[in-house]
Amino acid sequence: MIGANLAIVLYSLWEGITGAAAGKLAVGIVIANDDGTRAPTGVLMTRWLYKSGVVGVLGLSGSVPGAEFMAVLSVLLGLVVICGCFAVFGESRQALHDMLAHTAVYRKADLREQVPRPVRSEHESVFR
Repeated sequence: MIGANLAIVLYSLWEGITGAAAGKLAVGIVIANDDGTRAPTGVLMTRWLYKSGVVGVLGLSGSVPGAEFMAVLSVLLGLVVICGCFAVFGESRQALHDMLAHTAVYRKADLREQVPRPVRSEHESVFR
């Protein structure tokens, strides 16, 4: 039981850190910012939290004696996540967790380069 839970957590975290799990890598798609630029790890981890993290933690804590209600809450939130995946058929083509994290799934070849922000000199006024 612990081994299966650990495998699920590691697999999920891999997607949160790299932006692509094994299946996404196999078909050449990655998670990116909703504007098509590469998403930093913090954004990917936020998406992971919305998609898997909270449900997983509640599910694991539900195995503690006396905290069975956490497992029930985990199942209910899991249903919300699953239903939220159907949002991908909407106009924005993003699942609920993508909308919350401002991410989307793109073909790797379609990612855009991030435009660097101009750097202000120390003498340049912020107010003009």
